[in-house]
Amino acid sequence: IFPSAIVTHTWSRLEPTGQAPSRRTAHAATCLGKVIYIHGGMNSVGVALDDLYSLDTGCGYYNYC
Repeated sequence: IFPSAIVTHTWSRLEPTGQAPSRRTAHAATCLGKVIYIHGGMNSVGVALDDLYSLDTGCGYYNYC
């Protein structure tokens, strides 16, 4: 994840900790404040996923909800 600083026009690398979601496709994601929520999708063999993760970009921590 690479957040950008609009004022300085620079990018930085965020290396989150915690339980990250598995690799997936066709998921839904939204951002609310500094938290990104990731829901569902499909894994690499096409199995539907029905889980929810959050990533707090302020402290760089993943959480399984």
